Amino acid sequence: MSIDITIKQKGFSKKGLSMSVLLGGSLSYGSPDGPRLKPGVIEGEDFIIYDKKCISRGISVRYDLKKHRHIQLRLLNPTSAQEIHALYQCVGRIVNFWSCTLEVDGTKTSPADFQRGLPDTLSANERFLQMSADKILSGETEYMDFFSTMFPLTIGMEEAERFKEGGVAAFTDWMHEKQSIDAYYAQPSFFRMDEGVMGRYAITEDTPSIFPDKGRVPFGTTDSETGKAIECDSYEMHLFSLKLNRFLGKVPYDEFFPLLALGKRSRFDSAHSLIKPLSTDEMEDMLKKYEELFPEVEL
Repeated sequence: MSIDITIKQKGFSKKGLSMSVLLGGSLSYGSPDGPRLKPGVIEGEDFIIYDKKCISRGISVRYDLKKHRHIQLRLLNPTSAQEIHALYQCVGRIVNFWSCTLEVDGTKTSPADFQRGLPDTLSANERFLQMSADKILSGETEYMDFFSTMFPLTIGMEEAERFKEGGVAAFTDWMHEKQSIDAYYAQPSFFRMDEGVMGRYAITEDTPSIFPDKGRVPFGTTDSETGKAIECDSYEMHLFSLKLNRFLGKVPYDEFFPLLALGKRSRFDSAHSLIKPLSTDEMEDMLKKYEELFPEVEL
């Protein structure tokens, strides 16, 4: 569910959009780096604009900074009411700056009609959130992944109950709280081995980190050779010391969490855990513990 907007500039002489028109003095920007965001960077035609004071799903932007012919904006639902307002304000600034045409979800409309639709969009956003929560509460699905500004977020039963009661306001607070955490959001690298595809996660010392509770292929990850979605059932955790500048060792991914000391792991969302910073000694102790528990396993 999304709002898709295309604004095309008229005439032969094309005016470039300044960042002040896009951001309006209150928004920030960044470029996608896999599932994560690189704040303050624009690489290519695709980037994200968002409000640091209310980090939500993010407004996706596609704009050729050289040709200036048109701009495309996309906002995923459900999101915060603040972000919907930010989208409408951004569109208002662009249509006031350009002589242009406006399309919303493939249908041409006038800027005035678009702005009049704001109350309906806010109402639909609330319905979309309740529909998502109901799917989980009814058992239709166990969890749902929401692509968001900084990184994907996953809602499960705990979140669905919270949003069912608190609505968009509770969802907004939750999104901002999670994405304001200064932590490394882990994603695996994939390698083709004799026995199949291996997914490898990595952790280093002194860095708060967010890891999935189970190894998983990030949405949209494809095999560079075949172009097809990667299928992977085997995952490892590699422990690396930046201080010592060396690889310490590895363990099967499913065995990593039980090796953590008490209090080092906490729930982040329905499918991820937040790992408190580990020292080099703690990582080495984990590897020794694994060797003691599984002396017959060669890694």
